[in-house]
Amino acid sequence: MSDAVNLFGNVTASENAKENGDFLGYTINTGVYELMGDTFYFDKSKGGSLFLRAELVHMDNPDRSYTENFYITNKEGSVTTSTNRLLPGAQIVKDMAELYLGVPMEITDFGDGQRMMEIFKIAQKQVMAYDPEAKEQVPMEKSVATALCGIQMKLAIMKTLEDGYPDPTSTRENNQVDKVLDFETGRTVTEVRANEETGVWVTTHWKGADTSFVLDRRSESKGNDAKTLRKTSSAGSAISRIKKNRGGDAPTTGMSARERIEQAKRQAQEQGEEATNA
Repeated sequence: MSDAVNLFGNVTASENAKENGDFLGYTINTGVYELMGDTFYFDKSKGGSLFLRAELVHMDNPDRSYTENFYITNKEGSVTTSTNRLLPGAQIVKDMAELYLGVPMEITDFGDGQRMMEIFKIAQKQVMAYDPEAKEQVPMEKSVATALCGIQMKLAIMKTLEDGYPDPTSTRENNQVDKVLDFETGRTVTEVRANEETGVWVTTHWKGADTSFVLDRRSESKGNDAKTLRKTSSAGSAISRIKKNRGGDAPTTGMSARERIEQAKRQAQEQGEEATNA
């Protein structure tokens, strides 16, 4: 991993910063989705904010993708807000490391480039990324978090209404991950640490059970809630046979997430046919 570029040199992470717990305020989602990580890479915005680019596919429909940038720092390089809490994107990345890689990160780890490279097995690899000059996806070398590629994830995703761009008077719909959940039990990080057996928070307190709920973040709405319909999805039984990669080396097969899901489906079908003919 010596060839990986250290993007974390200017990150400031206070050991006194507070994590974001299972709050009931704006932790409002429109569905829990099972996805598989395809490509993850760390990068910086033009303004200097560090983010993790996540590209995943829906496990019940590999042709359907989900992408999001999880901003780990602000443009000054801090992982915390003005109230000394982790930025939402930093919390997501930290929870992914704990739930899916088995690594309970310290907040100060964000400022330790070598530690981040070890946790996420960062390596310089060529991926398809958007080029603003070419205005299309082109092959580019990025700092890929190989440890997250190929892992099954259960994510609570929120649907939002936001000001349009470049016309702020228009409205655009968007999605954002609000909570990372244990894949098998649906537990939050807090519940896992407390040794809870099931994900009680997501079933009893989480407003995302109302799948029509939308968070209105438009300037004119000032954070009021909106209502709209949204269809949720769940993975098929064949997908449950995919073996999870928890904290091990990144998949070496060279297959994409879509190909791994399709392979699992074929294997499940073949096993069913063998059982029928036995």
